[in-house]
Amino acid sequence: MKKIIFTLYLLLILVSCKTSKEIVKENWLVGKWNIVAIDTGEEIPENNKAEYDEIMKGMIKNAYMQFNSDQSFEMQLMGQKLTGTFKINEEKTELITSINGEEGLDQFKVLLFERGKMLLETEDDEGKMTLTLMLVSQ
Repeated sequence: MKKIIFTLYLLLILVSCKTSKEIVKENWLVGKWNIVAIDTGEEIPENNKAEYDEIMKGMIKNAYMQFNSDQSFEMQLMGQKLTGTFKINEEKTELITSINGEEGLDQFKVLLFERGKMLLETEDDEGKMTLTLMLVSQ
């Protein structure tokens, strides 16, 4: 009898976890995300580190990405506001943005997605850049 109750309990837990994952897959990106850090992966000499940190703080001041359920988005970075559309691959591992109809303007790998935190990585000719975003509102 104890084995049956235990098995039913485990089954209930598994079903509830699956349901919450399905909800996340449908609406996981929608909302306003503050950009709280940008890592360029560059080695900064110690004597330039304070100046570099100030420049990076200025870049992300009031920076955000707003993703809407109609697949439109708005991004503000370095005081510049951009709007466009986005799409996500089936595996939920890649985010592709389009601004003014320019398809694939930025491609981001989704490195991490946890409750309210996301890490996106993009790469160009100059190297890789990782954005850390925190969910503000949905």
